[in-house]
Amino acid sequence: MHRTRINISLSDFGIRKAVDALKDYDRQLQNKCAMFVDKMAEVGIATAKLNCGDYGNVITFSKQLSVGEHGANGKLIAVGTPVFRRRGGETIEADPLLLAEFGSGWNAKVLDKVDGVGQGTFPGQTHAFDPRGWWYVDEHGESHHSYGESPTFPMHSAAIAMLFDINRVAKEVFGNG
Repeated sequence: MHRTRINISLSDFGIRKAVDALKDYDRQLQNKCAMFVDKMAEVGIATAKLNCGDYGNVITFSKQLSVGEHGANGKLIAVGTPVFRRRGGETIEADPLLLAEFGSGWNAKVLDKVDGVGQGTFPGQTHAFDPRGWWYVDEHGESHHSYGESPTFPMHSAAIAMLFDINRVAKEVFGNG
């Protein structure tokens, strides 16, 4: 944001004019903060969408922004349409966002590069170490066999992208000086 100078004349009119200028500056700053949060959320959403693996068609990303007296806040929201996994007579509902973020099963065992991610870390996972794999039903009702899936880290990647882009976006929104 460009530097703003406010000259004050020590008179009633001059002080009122300075107060109005400060209020205007405050509104501009609030707008810039909201714009900054919005652009950062867009960076996160774009990156997350690129890292959904096979679940891009069943994970929806959005943002929730709020502007208050002391700045702006934003949330990056991801919602997965449940997919169903079946093995024998057992059917479980699985969240595709969790499958994409954490991976599942035998194929994911070599990916322990991020703490808490890898074979057996998908919440409620029961067949991670089963060498026979399992069956799941896709969104069209078709059955597929799987030995697991490697994590693609959509939300982790979004956070990293936002960290890397924070200075660029700040300069774009607020300017250099």
